[in-house]
Amino acid sequence: YEQFTDNFSWSTNLNFSYNDNKIKELVDDLPNGLTLTDFGGAKVILKEGGHYGDLYVRHLMRDENGKPLQNEKGEPIVSGDSMDELEYAGNMNAKVNMGWTNTFRYKDFSLSFLIDAKFGGKVISNNSISNCYYLESGKRFSQFTQKRSPKGDLPFGDPICIHSMFNRIALYTVLDIFIFDRFL
Repeated sequence: YEQFTDNFSWSTNLNFSYNDNKIKELVDDLPNGLTLTDFGGAKVILKEGGHYGDLYVRHLMRDENGKPLQNEKGEPIVSGDSMDELEYAGNMNAKVNMGWTNTFRYKDFSLSFLIDAKFGGKVISNNSISNCYYLESGKRFSQFTQKRSPKGDLPFGDPICIHSMFNRIALYTVLDIFIFDRFL
């Protein structure tokens, strides 16, 4: 707190926290863990030895070369959503949280603002999921999925077909390609 004049002052505060947690044990009735929340293909699951906020997602099934598998209709094959079929995507919690508050006072007027930041953790991009369902341009969708596919390309034919196949599953399913690193 700094009192510059009788009428003007400034105070500033900094807050910092670091998240480091581990689940040591669960009750005996939960041998496969405990699902805290289900986002329709993405689940936050507590497992012994894991961390609070661990995210598991459905994913595109792939062959030994990393190419996505297709069914007889040429549609992508997506994993199931049982605990043993989900893929670990990372932890949703930020490792570091920070906040910086500043308050300026002039006579009877006060102005305060906060700068908040989070570093680390994974986020689900609902915007990307919606775009995959509602995109009018199959080509734009194809470019998005080719770029975001973490293990190879998506060889499902022309872009329009890719869009029509994915829009049936994208609205209802969170896949690994919709998980991003948090940057703020």
